[in-house]
Amino acid sequence: MKLFAYISLILISQLDIYPKTEEKWFSKSDFKAGKILLQGMDEDFKKYFYEEEEIILAQTIVFGELMRYNRYQDFVETKSLEEFYVSYGSEIINFSIGKFQMKPSFFEFLEQKQKGLNLHYSFTIQYQSSDETSQRIQRLKRLKSEEWQIRYLKLFMDMMYSTHPSLKSLKIEEKITLLSTAYNLGPQHKLSTLKEYAEVRQFPYGKNFPAQLQTSYASIALEAYQYLKLENQ
Repeated sequence: MKLFAYISLILISQLDIYPKTEEKWFSKSDFKAGKILLQGMDEDFKKYFYEEEEIILAQTIVFGELMRYNRYQDFVETKSLEEFYVSYGSEIINFSIGKFQMKPSFFEFLEQKQKGLNLHYSFTIQYQSSDETSQRIQRLKRLKSEEWQIRYLKLFMDMMYSTHPSLKSLKIEEKITLLSTAYNLGPQHKLSTLKEYAEVRQFPYGKNFPAQLQTSYASIALEAYQYLKLENQ
């Protein structure tokens, strides 16, 4: 079963949707598309992020994934992957879903990490059942919900600030670099690892594709921040 799930992921990753020559990955139209996707989420962002600067920062962190989602959404069907996840969990099958391209393992990590941190929220992350299969079904529903993805984005940022207090005092460019890299690479990593990875060109196709066809996720986030600041003036 592990082999079958692995093959499913490989087949999806081999879709012929990447360029064969070096080019600037994101164009002006991609940024506009990302902004349009965000417009329908304004009220949900305001529920969980209370200052305009924090809203822009949060949107900056996920903006690269928004643009990738806009390009890829018609190519990838996740139903079979969802069924495998419900049956076997994220250790066997893990995949990106929704506009922010979050993964079940990302939600699971934040849920577990929250228990050990003194964090306070205007929402709680609880499940109706202690049964793992039922929780996976409910977790998938959350992954498909824009508001729930924003809730987990808030949890991610608060967890990063709690785990790494020095983040709060950094200049905005440094904060964006580290938070966006943690979002892309994984929030479990040390700041030193995030600083090193911030320069690695593995977005949007991953480590198995040539670096010259890609950029770093942090670079996209920094560019998105400037774009959103101008758009919100």
